[in-house]
Amino acid sequence: MASIINVDTINEKTSGNGVTIPGHIINIQSVNFTGTQTSTSSSFTDVTNLSITMTPKSASSKFLLSCCVATGSDSHFNYCRFVRNGTAIHLPDGSSSFSRSTSSFSMSTDITGSSAYHMAILPAQHLDSPNTTSAVTYKIQMATRSDTSHSVHINRTHRDLNNAGGYDARGVSTLTVMEIAQ
Repeated sequence: MASIINVDTINEKTSGNGVTIPGHIINIQSVNFTGTQTSTSSSFTDVTNLSITMTPKSASSKFLLSCCVATGSDSHFNYCRFVRNGTAIHLPDGSSSFSRSTSSFSMSTDITGSSAYHMAILPAQHLDSPNTTSAVTYKIQMATRSDTSHSVHINRTHRDLNNAGGYDARGVSTLTVMEIAQ
């Protein structure tokens, strides 16, 4: 004979020892960056405000990272990556001569011969296992090509023309981190 337990709420007996069910989200944080940022660096630099610090409830917790970065550039080669506590994560295999990133985008020229009008939405996801109960900081970093002087922009086109025609767009970039019980 099957048993059924019906409850409306479950309260933890001791504070900090809450009930966790494997596969369920036990903590979630999300940040938005609504301003703009420009970098001319071929070295990865932090994207303003796209940083979240969380303290895992358990060393076995997994963290689902999700981001959408609105970006424009005058370069054909631009890169985005996840960083945990200062170390790049979720990178492809390859030698150091490759630009190793979580994701990348290319601004190619359109029929007018310019990529200045374009803005791309760059999504990325990663399921991370930090294996710690100490605070973990996740960030998004961006870089542009290294062979010449180019720029990568966050939440704007390269041209960023503010006129009555409204041709150029502005965007919002987001980082979301979910702690998942195991």
